[in-house]
Parts: sequence; C-alpha cells; structure tokens
Amino acid sequence: MIDYQVGSIVAYHLHNLLQLGKITDLADGYVSFVDSCGQQQRFPAQRFCLFSASPYDLIEFSELLRQKIAALEFDQISSAFSTSEALSWDEYVAAHCLTDDPERFAHYFYIRNHPELFIWKKHKFRPRDAREVADFNRELSKAREQDKLLRKAQSWLEEFMEDPRTALPDDLKRVFKHELSEYLLNGIQTDLIRAVAHTQPELELEAKIRSIRLAMGEIAVDTDPILADSGLAVQFDHALAYSLLQTDFPVAEGVEAFSIDDEDSEDYDDALSVCTLGSGYRIGIHISAVAARIAWGSQLYQEAMRRVSSLYLAPGVTPLLPEELSNHELSLLSGSERACLSLYVETDSEFQIQNSQFRSETVRIKDNFSYRKIDRMLNQAPFDVLRKFSVALASERGNQTQTRNPKEVYYYLKSVSSKVKLCRIDPNSPARVLIEELMVLFNRSFADYAVRHRVPLIFRNINQFSVEGEDNNVSSQAYLSTTAEFHPGIGTSAYVHATSPIRRFTDLVNQYQLLSRITGKELPFTEDEIAALIPGIEERLLRQREIIQKSGRYWLLKLIQQDHLHSPLPAQVIKHVRDGLLIEFTDWHKRIHLQTDSYSRLDSEVQIVITRVFPREGYALGDVIS
Repeated sequence: MIDYQVGSIVAYHLHNLLQLGKITDLADGYVSFVDSCGQQQRFPAQRFCLFSASPYDLIEFSELLRQKIAALEFDQISSAFSTSEALSWDEYVAAHCLTDDPERFAHYFYIRNHPELFIWKKHKFRPRDAREVADFNRELSKAREQDKLLRKAQSWLEEFMEDPRTALPDDLKRVFKHELSEYLLNGIQTDLIRAVAHTQPELELEAKIRSIRLAMGEIAVDTDPILADSGLAVQFDHALAYSLLQTDFPVAEGVEAFSIDDEDSEDYDDALSVCTLGSGYRIGIHISAVAARIAWGSQLYQEAMRRVSSLYLAPGVTPLLPEELSNHELSLLSGSERACLSLYVETDSEFQIQNSQFRSETVRIKDNFSYRKIDRMLNQAPFDVLRKFSVALASERGNQTQTRNPKEVYYYLKSVSSKVKLCRIDPNSPARVLIEELMVLFNRSFADYAVRHRVPLIFRNINQFSVEGEDNNVSSQAYLSTTAEFHPGIGTSAYVHATSPIRRFTDLVNQYQLLSRITGKELPFTEDEIAALIPGIEERLLRQREIIQKSGRYWLLKLIQQDHLHSPLPAQVIKHVRDGLLIEFTDWHKRIHLQTDSYSRLDSEVQIVITRVFPREGYALGDVIS
C-alpha cells in the first residue's frame, strides 16, 4: 500500500479518460486536488487508481510520465507473466520491482491505455493472446462503425422530424429496419431507439416509429393499424420480386387443370385435373412449384423465412411473397402454363385408390372457378367425379360429410373504402369440403412418400390432452417436428402442410425437399437443419396469431362503432374478467372484452348495448339489458 500526502500525484478516471491531479488537502476520507487544467476537485479516496509516494510538481511529473510511457514496449511489460495466469496490480508491481513513482505510473498508464493488448477481469489483468487481440480489434471496429452510424442517424432524425420528406440513406435504412422491428417485436432497447425517443421527446415514441417506417416504405398508409405497430414485415423491397431461380421447365404434356377458390382470391396455389382411365379415373392435384422458381438461400427465400406466412386481415392480404409473384408469376392463373408439383392418383370405378405418383411438370391452367360456382355444378363432369372421390376419401378417413353441421358458418371482417363489412363463409359447402379432402390427400401422400424415402420434412403433429377440471374434455394443440407422428384429426400416421407454398414457408421448405428427391437432386436440408428452423417458425406464427386476434378485435369494434352503437346485440357471457365480461356475439361467434357494471351468470344468453368502443385498446363500454 502506497501512503499519500499533500503534494502527491493521483491518477483517476473521468469521462472514460485516465487523468492526473495533485493533492492539495486531505479531510474526512475525501481528497481535494487540482487537475491538469488547474481546476480544484474533491473526490473520495476510493476514486483514485494510483498515488505517488512523494510530492511532485504536476507539470514536471506529467512531462516525465509522457517520456517514460513512450519508452515502454509490450514485451517489457508482458515479461512479468511467466504463465497465462492474471496478476493483480500489486503482484505486477512486485514482479517488476516498480518502486519509482514515475515508472510505476508509466506502466499503469500504458496497460490501461492499451485495452487491445491487455484484458482486465475482477481487478486482475494479463496480456491478450493473438486471437483475443484480433477479436478485440474487430469488435472495436464494429463499435466505431456503429457509433458513426448512430451520429449519422441522430442528424437524420433531427432533419426528418422537421421535414418528413427527408430521404433516408440506404445504410441507415438497414439499421432502422432491423432495430425498429426488434423494438416493436421484442421490446429491445438500443442506442438508436433511445435516439428516436429523445428527438422531439414531447411526441409519442410509437407514433415517431410509425412515421419513420412509413417513410422507409416498411408500411403503407392503408396498412392495418395493428399490423403497422407490430414490427412484422409488411411492404417488400421491389428488387426482391426478381430474385427468381431461372429454370427450364418441361413442356406441358397436354394435361389441363382448373382451380377452385374464393371469388376474391388472387394467389391460386393449387389446381385439379380429371381424366377417365378405363373403368376408373386419374385425378391430378397440382401445386405451384414455388421451390423450383425461387433459389434456395436467395434474398427472396430469406424474406419468406422472415415472414413465415401470408397474413389475412380485414384491410387485405400481407403476402409471404411479393404480389408480382404470389398473384401473377407463381399463381395458377387461368390461361397460364405453370411449373407444378403434381400428385396423380389412379382409382377404380368405386374410387378406391390403386396407385399414386408425384411428378414435376408444367401444367396448363384452363379456368379459375369460385366455390359458389362449383357448388352449382357438382353434378356436371368433371366435378361430379371429384365430388364422389372426396366422399370416398372422407368415408375412408371416418369423416363422412353427412356428419358436418350444415348450419355452422364462419364470419370474417373486411375493410373496403373506409367501410367495414361482415362477410360469411360456409365451411361445409360441398365445393369447400371437396377441396379440403383433396388437399388432405395431397398432404398425407406427401408425408407418406417422405417417410418411405427418408426425406426430412417439417411434419405437423397433434398433441392431445385432457382439460383439468372438465370431465371427458379433450383439447389438442398442433406443433411442428421433424418426426412424423399419428395425426388424430386426419387419421393418418404422418401429415404435413404442402399445398400452399405461395402462402406458407413450411410448405415451401417441404416442397424444396420433395422436388429435389423426385428430380434426383441433393436435398437442400438435413434433418438437423430443418429442426433448427422450427423454433423460429413457431415463434413467428405465435406472434402472427396474436396480431390476427388483436386486429380482429379492432375491426369488430370499428364495425360496432360504424353500425351498432346503442343497439341491442345478442351475446353469451363467456367469462368474468377485470372491469366486466368477456362476451361472444351469438350471431357472429366473435368475442370482445366489455367493460360494464352489469353482472350476468356465465353461459347466460343476454342482450348488450355498447355505448363506446376503444378499437386500439381492444375493448368496449356498455350495459347488459337482459
């Protein structure tokens, strides 16, 4: 321990710099000193790193110290370390026999001012090895670049808040895109987020982020407001639309197919064909071969992996792929020829499957039909064949169409020209049931083929479990896995999603695998690589489900605000919650949180009157009137 006195030189850190001072007074554990600028300071004794044993003139000591530091070399200092063991400062001083004050200060300043050469941990230090020096310099260079970008971002932010037309440079756009998204998705605070918060702090942070994302083209003026504030990807970089794998496809071999989908659908990813074959039939299920057009690992592939799934909300679709591709280049549009992954099944006259085959081919698309139109044409060829085949498939799975509840309907919300509409779907319409059965056939055949040929896929499994406290109540939860398990809902030993590669990333991954297998190419993914994808996919899907629920509540409340305020609405009480009730509208089968002083028993049928709505917050005010 070095004793110190009035006149001793001290070393201390201030503003991340190691500085010198000279003691002028000692009292009550505090040290008064004059710094190198001649200013009087007062610190507790613990603030100081070093004290000189003797008094010195500060200017003369500073000059002497500078000369001694310049004379030091790394090898001279590192010679004290005979092993890789770290030394405390006192141990180092003893090893070098540093009794001279200027010499001792010079060694300390040299070591502290060269963090790229020495590493300090828990009051001990040692020289860095070559790898550690390289790592430090790399991180230092990265930190300097980030600091440079941050200063540039702060300058841009100040200009942007004054004039929103201020263009954002490309290097900053990449940083803003990533960090704003991470903040919205995961609440990750960074220096950039703090810079946004501190620029015009009187403005709400989320509003400023929204305006920046709008200026960058990350969102659009008409983007669903819940989606816009979620951090999920919305708009595309236009250059991505051209990141297609240019592949030569087989010439179409005469098969003509047609699609059946919703009337307003634009992204057709499946089509069907029917051919009479002796006393039986050959039925084709054709899926757009997206994996043959998009280069695996390309920017477009990476963007699809980031998005995971198309998102269907009231204002419209946020697609997995750019609209130029999903609605045109890759969509099975009437009059087009498209690369497809096809499943052909041959049946006898009783629609029992005799054999099946997957093929990579080009298919001519003759028509795009709507469910409504096909419902009126099911007794005509070739739709009557498909109807009979779908009934046979359902019977074989123990899921006969007669068991479906014909009154069960589904309502969804659409926002068109500032008007919210409630639209109706009958999931049990004959055409929808037909398509459902054929898509199930494709998916389970896809899974069976992969299991037989040991092709790693993302399988969709079901975990069933009993609900605690409820007799005979079994619930289920779907999960993704590289292991195929029995799927109770489908009644098959293996099941995948593979019919919507335009809309789902899992389907695209699975299509890469099977297309590669049937065309004799190397599989893009090992089982371990697919397993590594699954957590990220499931995390993003969970986030999307949250946004779908919040957005659904938002637009339902907007519909009520538009058409149903102060009008009695039939509902059922689902749950008592804080400040009110969770209710489900009887006619629409949709739920909201109703803040009310009224009390009603669980499961009771009631009439409610809503007096005010808060769409962004997701709740309404109102009363139970019966």
